[in-house]
Amino acid sequence: MANWPLVPLGDLAAPDDSAIAIGPFGSRMKTDTYVDSGVAVIRGQNVTDDGHLTGDFVYVSEEFASSLGPARLLPGDIVLPHRGAIGRAALVPEGDYVMSTSLMRIRLDRTRAFPAYVRSYLCSDVGRQEILKFASTVGTPGIGQPLTSLRQIRVPLAPIKEQLRIAGVLGAVDDLIDINLVQVASLTSLVQAEFELRFRQRDLSLTIADVAAVVDCLHSKKPERAPAGGVLLQLNNILDSGLLDLADAYLIEHDDYVRWTKNLETQQWDCVITNVGRVGAVARIPADVSAALGRNMTAIRPQRPNQDGAFIVAALRSPAVRREIELWTDAGTILNALNVRSIPKLRLQNASTSEREIFQAFAAPLLTLADSLHDESINLARQRNELLPLLLSGRVRVDGVAA
Repeated sequence: MANWPLVPLGDLAAPDDSAIAIGPFGSRMKTDTYVDSGVAVIRGQNVTDDGHLTGDFVYVSEEFASSLGPARLLPGDIVLPHRGAIGRAALVPEGDYVMSTSLMRIRLDRTRAFPAYVRSYLCSDVGRQEILKFASTVGTPGIGQPLTSLRQIRVPLAPIKEQLRIAGVLGAVDDLIDINLVQVASLTSLVQAEFELRFRQRDLSLTIADVAAVVDCLHSKKPERAPAGGVLLQLNNILDSGLLDLADAYLIEHDDYVRWTKNLETQQWDCVITNVGRVGAVARIPADVSAALGRNMTAIRPQRPNQDGAFIVAALRSPAVRREIELWTDAGTILNALNVRSIPKLRLQNASTSEREIFQAFAAPLLTLADSLHDESINLARQRNELLPLLLSGRVRVDGVAA
């Protein structure tokens, strides 16, 4: 790292008693404290591998947020999950945020450490390994003694001007990624808004069985992850936008892949719906993605993919059908579940064959463009991650870039 000293984060924290903190535990934050809008709660699932925050937030009231003390976040704070999605870090943007019980946070002394630089390092392969040194190997994945561990995580302390330069280079790539993500969100929202405009007032009388086949791909034991092979879809691959995210693809060996695709291998316009935990999460399979379905997922294959595919996925994401899914969801002792046998009975908005075809003609090019922009963002993130160690080592230097 260009001979820069490795310095513990605890030594780089702001001179503030709450500069290092952990999310509120116990009954202070739970589902019944959530409201429709207000102060966004950053949870572990909001923190991506590349240091961004997804837009799928829950909210608490301003009054409740004010009672959380150190859990209240400021722009430039760095948050890291200490259980579940460990090994990740994100920079808190402008806005009103609090952190959930699964996060820890550091507020840096900006005369010594620039937040965007530190976040970039923590998101690199070597930075992630530094975080994972403090992971517990017992029970649920987590960071043991989170506050103590966070203080001990080390980062290479470049001169502050060099930190600004590196953060500026990487920030330029991040800006391109953010622009793409905004466009993707706009495109998927436009498709969903058009669906609501056309079909919101319709009765729910068209069933899944009328327009698609439902394929159960459940297997008993999840195969081991492999360095190369076929893709086994996981819950984290399903975005709330209805897109499929394969930035973190779970690969399995050929023999396992053959076994797991015995009933179905995905093709364009297939739909994936989850059965357990995050019940009813839906993703559309884009072009050129062949994959096996992981556990607790069910495939919905349109009888006429190029005519009905966009209609089916938009219907499944619509508020009316979301309520329908809730009605068919069984309450379990530990986890709620959507029985595979119930999926063909799910009712969609009544639409004629020609109406579904007209909607497909509108939606398909927009969704294809969204897929392309999403893939471009993944490639940009990969290139940024390859650039980071070169910048940290001094092997690559870009002059005239300000953070």
